[in-house]
Amino acid sequence: MIHDLPKRIVELRAGHEQRMQQILEGVSENGSTAGEIAQVVYGFDRMSIRHLAEFLMTLSRILYLEAEGKLRGDEREGKVVFHLIE
Repeated sequence: MIHDLPKRIVELRAGHEQRMQQILEGVSENGSTAGEIAQVVYGFDRMSIRHLAEFLMTLSRILYLEAEGKLRGDEREGKVVFHLIE
């Protein structure tokens, strides 16, 4: 049960903002795939089915940041690589 909804909303927004900042910081200078960014943000060595939820959360935030004009995705060798937009 949520006893203080406005406070919980603030907490959730802060968490999303923190993760989005981690995503921006996790993009390498030469660009990174969504999987590579998820690995940096969530601290695992390689992608596996156990990390599907973290990957999907990362991908949804990447797409949001792309829509906001902060990231750009380009196809490279059959993969989508994301770059920071300065």
